[in-house]
Amino acid sequence: MTRSIHVQANRQHLLAGISSLILAATLVPTTAAAQTNADGRTVIVTTQRSQNAAILASRTSPPVSIATGDLADTTVSATDTTLDVKAGANSTTSDSTSLPLTRTSVMSSGSVLGDTVNSDAGLAIATQQTVRGGSVASSIAGGTTISAGNISTSTATIARDQSNGSAFGNANTAGLRDDTGAGAGIVSAQSVLGAPVDSTLSGRIALTAGRLDDGRIQIDANGQSSTATGNTSDLGLTATVADVASSGRDHTTHAVDDSAEVDAAELLVQRQAISSATTAVAGTALAPSGTLATVETVDHGTIGITGNQLSADAAGNRATASLDVEGATITHDGSIAGSLVMQAADGNVTASTYGGSAATVAGQFDTSSLLLSGNGVVTSARGNVASNAMTVKAAETHASTGLEGGPIGTALTHGSGDRSTSAAYAVHTDQTVGAVDITTEQHFGGAAAALSGRVTGSTVTLTGNAASADAVANQGKSTLSIEAPVFLSSADLLSSQSSDASLHARLGDGDMRAGATITPWAGIDNSRLTIDGNTLRADAVANRTSNALSLTSASANDGGDHPTSVAGTLDSGYGAAATLALASVQKVGDPALPRPAIDAQILGRFSVTGEGGARGSSIDITANRQQASAGANSADNSLILTAASTSNAGTSLSNAQFGDAALSAISAFKAVAPGSLDTARVSITDNANAAIATMNDAANSLAVSGTPVASFGTAVMVADPLGGASAMGDHVLANAQFSQGSVDARALLVLAASPDDTPIQEAGLVDSSVSITGNSTAAQATGNRALSAVSLNGNLSGGIASSQMNIASVSASSAENLSLRTLPGSDITGSSVDIAGNASAALARGNVAENRIDVAWSRDSFLPVSGVADRFSANAVAPVSLVNVQSNYGPINAVVTGSALVPLNQTNTTVDASRLTIGGNTSTATAYGNGASNSINTAPGFQPSISMVSSQHNYAPVSAVASGTPIGMAVGSVRNATLTVANNAISASAYGNIVTNTVQVTR
Repeated sequence: MTRSIHVQANRQHLLAGISSLILAATLVPTTAAAQTNADGRTVIVTTQRSQNAAILASRTSPPVSIATGDLADTTVSATDTTLDVKAGANSTTSDSTSLPLTRTSVMSSGSVLGDTVNSDAGLAIATQQTVRGGSVASSIAGGTTISAGNISTSTATIARDQSNGSAFGNANTAGLRDDTGAGAGIVSAQSVLGAPVDSTLSGRIALTAGRLDDGRIQIDANGQSSTATGNTSDLGLTATVADVASSGRDHTTHAVDDSAEVDAAELLVQRQAISSATTAVAGTALAPSGTLATVETVDHGTIGITGNQLSADAAGNRATASLDVEGATITHDGSIAGSLVMQAADGNVTASTYGGSAATVAGQFDTSSLLLSGNGVVTSARGNVASNAMTVKAAETHASTGLEGGPIGTALTHGSGDRSTSAAYAVHTDQTVGAVDITTEQHFGGAAAALSGRVTGSTVTLTGNAASADAVANQGKSTLSIEAPVFLSSADLLSSQSSDASLHARLGDGDMRAGATITPWAGIDNSRLTIDGNTLRADAVANRTSNALSLTSASANDGGDHPTSVAGTLDSGYGAAATLALASVQKVGDPALPRPAIDAQILGRFSVTGEGGARGSSIDITANRQQASAGANSADNSLILTAASTSNAGTSLSNAQFGDAALSAISAFKAVAPGSLDTARVSITDNANAAIATMNDAANSLAVSGTPVASFGTAVMVADPLGGASAMGDHVLANAQFSQGSVDARALLVLAASPDDTPIQEAGLVDSSVSITGNSTAAQATGNRALSAVSLNGNLSGGIASSQMNIASVSASSAENLSLRTLPGSDITGSSVDIAGNASAALARGNVAENRIDVAWSRDSFLPVSGVADRFSANAVAPVSLVNVQSNYGPINAVVTGSALVPLNQTNTTVDASRLTIGGNTSTATAYGNGASNSINTAPGFQPSISMVSSQHNYAPVSAVASGTPIGMAVGSVRNATLTVANNAISASAYGNIVTNTVQVTR
């Protein structure tokens, strides 16, 4: 199907050339200038264009539909419906092992400069794909169904049924192996301009039957997915390298505007751009998707709905790059390997799902079991997604000279806006998203059992079901891993992300909350109902990245006199310069554009509700989790050097984040169980609800280990309240964060037995128990948050410079309502009620930092040190030094409200021979402008010279408020009963600045 569609698209393009009138109507003049060039000994060139063409594939009838009378054993298994629609599709592979080429490596170059693609290498692949105008669409309607009469002593199964619809603007796969040393380059350019890409799926996988007697219904491991992607690319290059000649260029990778360039012996270049909307839909209000079993009555029957998945995934650009270098001895006076992924998204991205996994029984449910387990609903919308990885394995790799006058590498964001690297080995990921909307919506998104008749002698279990909604502008993963017993070279990793998009992640709505629900409308007898271990998660994050650079070596060196490593502020921009240099730069918001709105919202419900009560039964609502998170920038950076000798190698890690957005995270969790019990038990235990909003969030880790060396130097750390940080030494880490706009987190938890919104025909507790214990709700709002750690094993200088500035308004509110409610005239007799050990917390922070340095030296250092802090700057000079500077200008507010009540002061209500306890519940509100924990720890035996400086400035109001209905009970008459209210705590704490500084020297 894909092939025929692709041919049709090409035919339409060719027919367009017949008439000048059609040419004038369909062609844009700029496209005529597009070129795809490849120069080398072996070249492969591909150009594809789809213009003003409608590319469509659809299926409008279900793949399998069975209608029978009474059913014998029936199985529908492993049916597969796949629609794969692509406007442009390319797959290129080349293996150079048989080509008679020289073993001497040559320098290669690859670039995408606007509409021109160049690949110049011994082995060169160049691909350009363009979709301009028209549309690309996939549509699937209807799902696999079985409609039966009665099922008696038989099994009906729908298993491993797959309905997968996908629409792609462009798809490119290229693989190349270079064992000749001739140098190789793969360059790919993709663009989708004014051509919406849509994928739509509707209809359920459903089984309907009359009576189920001594029979079984299984709906297992089925999947429905809807995927829409503007551009997708997968490039892979494996090369054996020996000697590399100089390129004469001062960079390995370079990105600016719409241009991407790499100069190296072995290289990958991917540039993707989209300016069209991308939409993926799985299920609609009129035709929901997911799995459904519908039965009239069940007697000694089993229903299992397990391991089914429903998903909608929309992405503007998606890229994977893999470059593997191997060799015995690699010598070079230029760059060896470079991989650059550059993505730009300027179209709306939307993903929505409507449906989940459900079972409906119209009549009685007697001596039977129902299990909904491991079912999932995933909704994701992303502007750009990239995975960029390089591995290097060599016995030796060393440089005679290097770029920019030495083998040290620099990963840099220039003041002019250019981004570049200049190391022998370089991985560079560059992502931008414009002022668009990226939205995920999930309606229902959970598991449900609707039982209209009375449930008798049965088990109903909803466990391990999950629903998630994820909206991300830029998502990146960059890795560079080197194994070389002798390393005298350099390596850079640069990640750059920028977004002006508004993001929305919404899970559940007012009419159809997400979660897990059981509705036994007519009551429960001698049964066990369980809702356990289900999860809901909604995330809206503009920029999210994970970066890792590692070297494992016997001897790590930079090939000459090692200059000082620098992280943070450099002469010409911001980044990192060292033998091993990692730089991550993230930006959200532009003063010239409207402030982006980034919000995550969950309306969740985990409940057992109906009009009847429970008799001789157990009801457990336990260990369910719900979390809504909103963020501007999130980074996880790791740099590891492990060597027997690190005598002349330096490392630097730089993290920079700028966030200007309106963040909102809202998570409303509701757990409800019957409050009318007769010799029954209700447990609502260990459930957790959280709302987290963080403008900038970073986890930075730098670790160096090896044989200690005899010499040591001095590290200089400098930071200022305006957000700049600079670190200079052998092994250094710089963190700089700036936050403005607003940050709001709100969490609501309602746990109740017989709530006001559930009508009941019977009332009261007789010889029963209600336990609402160990549940938690938390709201956390933060302007800037950074966890930075440096570990040094050797007589090496190093340290941390961290600077944070917040001018955003930050607020966190948490509300908790815990209660047992009964109707007037209902009694509590011979029963127990425990509302205990529940926690509610609101935490609001302008800046928070945790900085830790662990050092192990082989000799004492008695060098003089210094430390200075004032309103304008702070610095520390010592072999081991740490500087932390924080300034807050935004109002900080934390509010916690709640109640834990047993309101029994109804007319004619009696508590007789019972125990009621409200104890050990906590409500905490905490707010501070700046908070820091700084520590330097030395291993036993020797002491280095140490300098630690912490400077905090708060210029805004900070408030923490705890309020709400008092904890307690209100009862009517009491006979032979014990009522206890004890050990509950309500607290509020507010700080302008708070810091803990620790220097631990172990002799």
